[in-house]
Amino acid sequence: MERTNNKLQHKPNSTVIYFTCTLMLFLLPSCMVIYIAMSAHQSQCNNLVTVSMTTTNKIQELQESYASLQAEYKRLTLEFSSNILDINSEVGKLEKDIIRNETKTTPRRWIDNWDKLANHRPSVKRVLYLVRHGDYNVNSDHMLTSLGHTQANITGQWLKRRERKYAIQFKRLISSTYHRCVQTSEHILKYFPTLSNLTDQMLIEGWAIPPRTNLDTFPKWEEYPYKADKKRLDLAFQKYFHRAEQNELSDVHEIIVAHSNMLRYLIMRALQFPVDIWSRVSIIHAAISVLTITPDGYVLLESLGDNTHIPIHLQSS
Repeated sequence: MERTNNKLQHKPNSTVIYFTCTLMLFLLPSCMVIYIAMSAHQSQCNNLVTVSMTTTNKIQELQESYASLQAEYKRLTLEFSSNILDINSEVGKLEKDIIRNETKTTPRRWIDNWDKLANHRPSVKRVLYLVRHGDYNVNSDHMLTSLGHTQANITGQWLKRRERKYAIQFKRLISSTYHRCVQTSEHILKYFPTLSNLTDQMLIEGWAIPPRTNLDTFPKWEEYPYKADKKRLDLAFQKYFHRAEQNELSDVHEIIVAHSNMLRYLIMRALQFPVDIWSRVSIIHAAISVLTITPDGYVLLESLGDNTHIPIHLQSS
């Protein structure tokens, strides 16, 4: 009887079994979710570790590259500094050579007796007022335009103011025979009605030598009789560019009205400059150049192509 009761006592309770099975069924999905989540987390951790290792490797590579660049920069800096020293050394040598050569160069000497009057030295100076004609009609009769008449009149006014300011007296006016120069002279003479005046064929426009620049503008330059022009311009230079006469008691002031090419050539000759640079000088319409020849033969250029007396809106070239 006792043995039978013991067997009954060890027999599993159906309620417990049911509860246990129910609990297992309830917890199994959660366990699966937890397992899956843990697996995913482990995978992410592994990925992070991989990324971290890759990043570390990249950083190491960049550090190595940076170190290499620093070394190359130092090398280039040293090389550049060395090159600069070499260049400075060469420049220093060149400067010494230039200075040495300059000291060996003989300065160009002024020709005192350029006008062949050194033995007839006057006591006064000679001042030339070289006036270019006013604006003119290029493709027709070569007469002054309305603008040219205005420019010439303004130039006459300037010369009159100059005479009054410095208490000078013009001796005469000489003009080229071309219409544009004669008309310009007429405007000037309105302010000097008693001034002696004449025209001279020697002062007409011409080309003494080929210009250094813009030769393509003159395709038939060799056909132009520039040698004859040069001879004429040189004769004009001898005639008008010289010291004052010995019998003059006061400074001689004369006005010459001529053309751009001629005036530029004559000025270069008077200054004893290379005459072939005349084309690099600009003298606009009605501009004035003032040249002084001293008793001892020195030539002083007071102004070259001065156009300040003409308002800018009335200027032309």
